[in-house]
Order: sequence, then C-alpha cells, then structure tokens
Amino acid sequence: MRLLHDPVNRFSHLSPIYNWIYPIAGARRSERYSGTLGQLLRPHQRPSNRPRALYLHVPFCQTICTFCPLVKGPLSDPSMLNTYVRAVVSEIALKARDQEITRLPIRSVFFGGGTPSLLHPDHIQAIGAALHDAFDFSALEEFSIEMEAKSIAPEALAAFRAIGVTHARFGVQTFAARHREAFNLTASIEQIHRAASLLKSVFPYVSCDMLYGLHGQTADELFSDIDLATSLGLNNIDFYPLNIFVIQKKLHRNYKQNRQLPLSGLTKFYMTKLLRDLMRIKGFLPHNGHGYVRVTPEEIAENPVVTRSYAFKYHQSVYGGYDDEFIGIGNSALSYIGGATIANELSRERYVKDLLSEKSFSVDVVDHPPHVNAAKIVAIGLPYLGGVQRDRIFWNDLNEVTEPRLAELTAHGLIEQDENEIRLTHDGWLWYVNLMFYLAPREEQAAIASMVLDEAKEAFLPSETVELLTMTA
Repeated sequence: MRLLHDPVNRFSHLSPIYNWIYPIAGARRSERYSGTLGQLLRPHQRPSNRPRALYLHVPFCQTICTFCPLVKGPLSDPSMLNTYVRAVVSEIALKARDQEITRLPIRSVFFGGGTPSLLHPDHIQAIGAALHDAFDFSALEEFSIEMEAKSIAPEALAAFRAIGVTHARFGVQTFAARHREAFNLTASIEQIHRAASLLKSVFPYVSCDMLYGLHGQTADELFSDIDLATSLGLNNIDFYPLNIFVIQKKLHRNYKQNRQLPLSGLTKFYMTKLLRDLMRIKGFLPHNGHGYVRVTPEEIAENPVVTRSYAFKYHQSVYGGYDDEFIGIGNSALSYIGGATIANELSRERYVKDLLSEKSFSVDVVDHPPHVNAAKIVAIGLPYLGGVQRDRIFWNDLNEVTEPRLAELTAHGLIEQDENEIRLTHDGWLWYVNLMFYLAPREEQAAIASMVLDEAKEAFLPSETVELLTMTA
C-alpha cells in the first residue's frame, strides 16, 4: 500500500478490512492459567500501572446472525447457561487471588457475546457480586453490556442496573427486510422500537449497532437506515462496514447462490463519506472510528474532526497504547497485559469442564515484538480515536518505519501535529482505516494480510483486494 500525491485517491489501494484487534504479529505458545499471571509472562513483559478495562464473554444466542464472527452458539438448553455462569464465577475467583490481575483499578467493563441479555437476574447478580468482590471499581467510569432486541426483559435490566451497568448497546444492523433476512435477524421492527424505548428508561447511555456496505446495498437503503436509526431517539449510534472476511460461511454461500457480489472498496469508501456527512446533518459527530454521538448545534458549527464531548472508554483501552491493558473473562476472551495477548480456551465445553473440575484452563499466549507493541498507539490509537497525546508514545521503542510515515502523512495533509498532540485532519479521518494499516510495522501488516487471506477462501474478493493481499502477504 503506497501513499499517493493525489488529492482524491490518497493511497494505491483501499484497505480490505475495517478494524482488527492489534497486535497480531508475534510468537505463539500454549500455557495453562491457574491463578498466577506472572507464570505466563516473559521476564521483560512488565504490566503497566494504568487503570484497566475488563471484558466478560457470554457465548450464547437465541438465533445465530450470519454476519457475526464472534465465538458463540445456540442456547438449546437453559441448563447450559447455569453451568457456564458457574464457570465464569470460578474464573473470577481464580483471578481474584492473582495479585498481578487485581492490583490495578478497573476503568471500564464490557459484557459481550453472544447475547449477554440472555442472562437471568440471578446470573447477573452472581456475576456482579463476584466482580465487585474481586476487582477494584473505585475508578470505574463505564459499564457496558450488549443486548438483543427480542431478549430484553425488564427484570434483567433492573439486575444489570443494580450491578452498575451504565451503557446498554443493542443490535439493529439494518432495517431493510432483504438484508435482515440474509443476516438471520429475527427481531421485529416493533421489538427494536420497544427495546430503544425500554433501554432509554433504564440506562444513562443507550446505543445501537448498524452495518453498512452490505452486498448489493443501494444508496437509498443506506439513506433509509441512517434516517430510521437516528429517529430511534438514541444519543449514540455505531455504524460498522461489513467485514466480508469474518462473516460466516452460511452468509457467503447465500451470497454466492444469489449472485450478490461485495461492494468495491471505492464504493464503501464513498459510503463512509456519505454516512459521515449525513450523520453530521442529523446532529451527530464521530467520537471514534465507528461511533457517533448526538452533540449540540454549536459543536456541529465548530466542525471538529472528532468530538471530545464523549468517549467510549472501553474502546480507548482496546485501541489505545500497549500500556492500556484489558482483562478477559470467559471462553475465547482476550487479555492484553505486559505487551502479550492471552486468549482463553476457545471451546466452551473444555473451558467449563476445566474450571469446574481443575480450577485452571488452557490459554494461548502471543509474545509481541517490543516495537510492534510500541506502535500500537500510533497505528491503531491515532487513526481510530482521531488523535493521541505525544507523551503517550514510546518514541524510543518505535521501529524505523512508523515515525517516518507519520512525517509523510503530515506532509500529505492527512494528520497534523503540534508540541502536545498528533491528530487526524478531516481528510485523514476519511482514510483512517488505510492509516491503521499504513502505520503498522511490516510484520504486523504481513500478519494481518495472512489472517485475511486465510479467512477469505469462501469469499468473493474484489480484484483490488486480492492484489493488495498478495502484495503484502
């Protein structure tokens, strides 16, 4: 991917993917966690002293959406949920005894899935009590949970609020009937409106997730989705481009059968530009790569690239620097501590069995090169969050690629710098996904390309995507 002296097409290729968990590159090893984080880290891997984020995974759904890449399965037997919650509470108790895990306060909490709103009130109370007993929540600024419109029950909402949940997020994805059918979205439009109304009555912050850049999506369908989403009366909306490399094989087969090709990278680029313009007209500004928040007319008139009036704290940890650490709980959950990524046991069955019988479980650890870790806040934090403070960058640890490319991007008008901050320009914001790839060290670029090529065997790939990945891998 080359930077061009072209006021319209700033790069030789458009990025084929739109977000990822950084870093990927590194040496992988299998370990077992039994309550001592220090045994998993190398001597040079020293955890930071900044407040952490915490993620808890609930891997069950009533129906399986075909676009979702996360680890989950159908809840065919209610007893599965009871057993899983026991295992989660056991993992929390295990980590509560690990001084390295608990020594820092928690800044944000995120329950994801799957569908956390399938939890019963007694499950919620048990998990909440275990978390509050194990961790220091004195610095907590945000507690988020994902929900599905048709599984939202007032009793569960009251339980979530009681354990401290402040942010409720639910999936809409699209209002277009043909795309909802392709995604296996079974909530009715009436249930979506009911969910929005009910959640607003309980939580201080409510947002919905939307997808765009769908196979065959028309401009009229995008206009309609923006209009209908903003009419729900929510202050927060997330719009994600469809990532064709991580959707399920069933959706690829459906698209192939119906001869629906993915939109080109250029079409998605201009959809993103249109989306941002229309959201601004509707009274929303971006606060990160995918999130929009309703702001005052005065702030709209000031025309900032990214609003500073709101921030999603959990994403600030995940897409921040390598000293922005997070702890994962549940099967397949990720932790990022001391510059290493630790992935919990992928199989829900093995995770539950091991925790309930042996009080330990398998993990995969990736040791990332120091310069790959150091580049995280530049390669991901700057583009996704819109700007970074210069004193948050570990300049001495950067490799020979990242810093010169910052200078290139400044000369091309995509970023601007002063003595305190590096931030995107309006033009740079349109290209933020390309910047994420362009600023990454070479081995990270190769790891991303290799991952995407491996996932792309079932996909229809636009020609420019194949060319980019072949060149990079």
